[in-house]
Amino acid sequence: MKIKKISSVLFASFLLFATGCEKEQFYGEDDSSSQELSDVQSVTKSGEENGVNYSLNGLVINPDVVIINEGSAEIESDMQEISGGILKLSNLSNELAESLKIGTVLYVNTIDFTALQKITAVQKSGNSYLLSVEQAQLGELFDGGSIDVSVDLNKSAGLRSAGGKNLYDKYLEINLQDEYDLGNGMKFNPSTDIKMTYNIRLEFSRFQILPTIFSSIFECNLAINPVFHFENSMNGIYNFELGQYIPEALMELIKAQEIDIEIPINTLGIETLPAKISIRDIQIPVTVEANLSEESTVSFGLNGTFRLGYKISINGLIPRVTPVFENSIAASFPSTTNLNGEVITNSKIIIDPVVSILNDSYKAGGDIIVEKSAIMQNYNALPGQPTVGLEVNANVAATVLVDLLLIRVPVNILNQEIASLSYGQVNRSMIFSDMTYNVTSTNSTNLLITSRLFATNFAMKYKYPILGKRVPNKLLISYDVFQDNGTSRITSVTNQEITLTDITADSFRFRLDVPFRLGGLLLTTPQSRSFIRNIVIRDHNGFEYQGIFNSSRNVVENNFEIRR
Repeated sequence: MKIKKISSVLFASFLLFATGCEKEQFYGEDDSSSQELSDVQSVTKSGEENGVNYSLNGLVINPDVVIINEGSAEIESDMQEISGGILKLSNLSNELAESLKIGTVLYVNTIDFTALQKITAVQKSGNSYLLSVEQAQLGELFDGGSIDVSVDLNKSAGLRSAGGKNLYDKYLEINLQDEYDLGNGMKFNPSTDIKMTYNIRLEFSRFQILPTIFSSIFECNLAINPVFHFENSMNGIYNFELGQYIPEALMELIKAQEIDIEIPINTLGIETLPAKISIRDIQIPVTVEANLSEESTVSFGLNGTFRLGYKISINGLIPRVTPVFENSIAASFPSTTNLNGEVITNSKIIIDPVVSILNDSYKAGGDIIVEKSAIMQNYNALPGQPTVGLEVNANVAATVLVDLLLIRVPVNILNQEIASLSYGQVNRSMIFSDMTYNVTSTNSTNLLITSRLFATNFAMKYKYPILGKRVPNKLLISYDVFQDNGTSRITSVTNQEITLTDITADSFRFRLDVPFRLGGLLLTTPQSRSFIRNIVIRDHNGFEYQGIFNSSRNVVENNFEIRR
């Protein structure tokens, strides 16, 4: 067994901030239909080489499979020609020549490639053969048992530059212990150590042409303690791509690398079963919103093990997919911090891995997305009484297309939001007050709700619990509109995005198209009054306020008469 190329950087940021709390058994119950095959030879062995652990458990090879290698025949076709359905052989032994019949499964092994094929037609000319072939299934090669492979993505010394020099002596990782200057007085240190393994499991049973079990899982052992340092007061949103701090040449090398694994069989003429892992893309976009009154440092910790994957149980040609999500990560509040205000972060880790077995006979690929958001606050709830709060949430989603030749299985592994840490009190309130409006003559007719929509310009004041925090450029608003009798609802609006204008430290403007019910002859005359009720306003970070505060009356109002 050997690893020709490897890039353990492949998920060095995969779970930079990912956390969770649910668990599911990795492989689940063994529901395969494997049976004892005492009358045939089986292979049971395990070992480790170059960071790859393998285990063959009662692996039974179909005795009718014909092995063709460069010692038994001259193989005149390359992999491309064989994939096109043609296999040319010459100088065959008599025993091999007699076995070449329609329906025979061939395991072709050369220095350059390995192929599993089935004969569909035979043409003979002297001691040369022209075989028409098609891709055979793994279940036609193995009659029982299982194969387990675990790849330690941190232990390879095989990733080399074009000149043959090792890029790293120990771990082929992005250096996640450095401090990065993000500009505008902001610095960031991921302070992250990640050990990654990738696990594959295949189970087989007699008379089943596909594996009875095909499972795949990524396992990450994490020690993550990110630190943000802000050198002065600031109010702003900052976007950056963490990948830009990885040397460009290394990032391109990562995306081009493949982990080539040769699983040792070494029985009945079959030496190895090839498999391959590759990474097509990695993206790490990060957004930081800082609302700070002075210099601050923020940090928190995430430590433990995270697993994400799937198990496909196959009965005949019918697959049953079981998502795998297991997490023992523990989150901790920072031991030291001098936060003065609020910091909100959002990070996405987007990776595109591909796994294939036996020259793409069995292939799985797709996007895995881990999104983490955190909000950290230190504010004065009451004069002289600071309140500290921290919330960390993660959303894990993965969609994989598994191609087993005979079946293609789309796997939605997970799409789940997990509250991972809550410390102290995070204040997600805000106050909107003293709303005014002006209905313009601009309008359009909506026959669906038999109303005419008049453009209405609103202005109002706002206040966050964090001193100096400014409202974002867009908000979400929900409300109901009633006609002029105040009881019959015209329409309901939920989470409509509104764009704000004229934003100051405590006020802004926006526009709504307010409907007025049509009446009169042929429903052509719009009524003069509408009522807006049940107003709820949210920002993109989940801060919410219901109603509008009237500062002159010291009450929250949620019923407004709009006259045109």
